[in-house]
Amino acid sequence: MAKSEIEKRVEQLVRDYWKTANVLDVQIIDREMRYFRGSLYTVEIIDANKDPHENYVYVKGDRLQRFDNLKQLGVNIGTTSRLAEAIDDAVEFVGVAGVLAIMLTAAVCYLTLTRPDRENSVGLTAALSSILGFYFGKSARSLPK
Repeated sequence: MAKSEIEKRVEQLVRDYWKTANVLDVQIIDREMRYFRGSLYTVEIIDANKDPHENYVYVKGDRLQRFDNLKQLGVNIGTTSRLAEAIDDAVEFVGVAGVLAIMLTAAVCYLTLTRPDRENSVGLTAALSSILGFYFGKSARSLPK
């Protein structure tokens, strides 16, 4: 069975971590594809003294993190809240500029509805137009031609 690109990256991460141990073998011994909000790979290495060592690699999106044991893994990935994960997903999906554009749009809508002063709405509309123009102009530029 051919290794996927992510499995190659997982093995390379572990190999790079243990490079001073003159690793003889690196092998993925277990995969948990649904672990919290990512995937967990258990990777075993055999060092130059022929001693085995287990490594845990947590993969979420393009981010890979290696841990020595399950306690360390749990402390580092098990402490996020749903709100923090939602914000992280939003930033990953639309980027920082997109999140700022959404926040500014919500602020302009709120101020326009609660304070219908003509003077405030003109300035806020101009700011909103500039931000949205920048965001969508940047997005359109990044599309393949």
